[in-house]
Amino acid sequence: MTILNNIKIGFKLVVSFLFMALLLVGVALIGYFSMRTINTNLTNMFKYDVQPIQYLGSATEYVYKLRGDQYKYMVIESDRVAIATAMQQDIDLVNTNMDLYKNSGPTPEEQVFLKNFDATWLDYQSEITNVKNFVDSGNMPSAIAEMKDGGKASNARKAVSDVMAKLTQANVDSANKLNSDSDVIFDNSQKTLAIISLITVLLAIGMGFLLSNSITGPLQKGVYVMQEMSQGHIGNRLNMERKDEIGVLTRAMDQMSDRVREMLASISDASVNLTSATAEILAATTQQSSGASEQSAAISQTTTTVEEVKASSEQAAMRAQDVATASQRTVEVARSGQSSVQATIDSMAMIKERVEGISENLLALSDQTQQIGEIISTVNEIASQSNMLALNASVEAARAGEHGKGFAVVATEVRSLAEQSRQATEQIKAILSEIQKATNSTVMATEEGVKGVDRGVQLSMQSRESIEQLAAVINESAQVAAQVVASGQQQQTGIDQISLAMQNINQVTMQSLASTRQTEKSAQGLNELARKMSEILAQYRF
Repeated sequence: MTILNNIKIGFKLVVSFLFMALLLVGVALIGYFSMRTINTNLTNMFKYDVQPIQYLGSATEYVYKLRGDQYKYMVIESDRVAIATAMQQDIDLVNTNMDLYKNSGPTPEEQVFLKNFDATWLDYQSEITNVKNFVDSGNMPSAIAEMKDGGKASNARKAVSDVMAKLTQANVDSANKLNSDSDVIFDNSQKTLAIISLITVLLAIGMGFLLSNSITGPLQKGVYVMQEMSQGHIGNRLNMERKDEIGVLTRAMDQMSDRVREMLASISDASVNLTSATAEILAATTQQSSGASEQSAAISQTTTTVEEVKASSEQAAMRAQDVATASQRTVEVARSGQSSVQATIDSMAMIKERVEGISENLLALSDQTQQIGEIISTVNEIASQSNMLALNASVEAARAGEHGKGFAVVATEVRSLAEQSRQATEQIKAILSEIQKATNSTVMATEEGVKGVDRGVQLSMQSRESIEQLAAVINESAQVAAQVVASGQQQQTGIDQISLAMQNINQVTMQSLASTRQTEKSAQGLNELARKMSEILAQYRF
């Protein structure tokens, strides 16, 4: 444990994790190579056993099919050409599958069987040809004898089947061997992984327990010492001889305890001196604060009286200023009233001239309207005559028959235009009648307006005379109010100077009082701090 305590905590943790990582890598490598071997066996099984068995199975299937095609060739005479073609296809398919088998990497034992297969397969093909020749020549008994058990064709087929069965069994045995080997590898890998995993878990628990004791034990001691220090017990020491981070921490804690002990002793002496000094300062500041308070109260009363006089003076000055301002405004209003009255008189004269011009224009418009009415009556008579002429033209066109159709159309259009002219003149006549009524009403209204303007001019002249008399009286009042404002301003200036002086005196007094109270408060704070320091120092045990 001594060696472990002298190693840095970070280094110990890194080494522990690296060790665990190496164990996990070892487990992973064992599993990887085991699975790789099993995968290789499965691949070889499929490539060198399963696929060859498929090729042998297909070849065996076509061998048996070839036997059935031979019987069909013997029995079905009408389809012998097609059956012969099918037989040749069966032979080709057997050759194709066996070639694939030969290219799949047969073992030496399987190569021996393949040589036997080639010989027996050639014999069987020769016997197939013989049976076909017997059938073609009509020698059916010889063909049947070849196909029966004990016949040459039957024996040759059985020889081929036996060799193919041996090849199949050889591949099955090889596949079973690979499967057994894979099972053994899997079992061994499983046991190895289980053992290594168990060892890894045990080592991890052991290393965790060891590191935990190496770290948590000293930390618990340090926590206990810190808790004791928080309660004022600073006499405990750890005294650990370690070279890791915990050793550095505990030595620093011991040094801190020693320094705190020396510092508390110095603070205790200073606290006694501070208590004595603050008591003297507090007594002096209390007396000074009492005198400053009495002086401040007297100055405050004087300041209040000056402020009341100042407020009264300000109100009087404000009222005088209001009177002067109102008088000046009245003068300005009077002057403005004179200008307005004069402008009103001028405007009335101009309005009168314009109204008289409008009246003359309306009379002229009424005469022109009457003339237009006479013209419209003439147009209306012309439209009636045109309508009558168009009617007569229509009658004449009807008498003319086929030759008057074009004239009849023109007559109809003329009649239509005459009717439209008549309707338009009636509408214009009605409008002119309304215009004449409105014109007559306007003429009467303008005459009344001229009379009203004359009355307004007379009243405006009377108003101008009254406003001029009022302006003279208001001007005299404004001069008197201005003199009152000037006097009030002089009085206000003197009171402001007195008020400013009292404010300065009051401000200085308040600042002095505030400083005195602040000093008194500081002295009280120092006295309270000294008392608390004494109480805190009493809690520590050296």
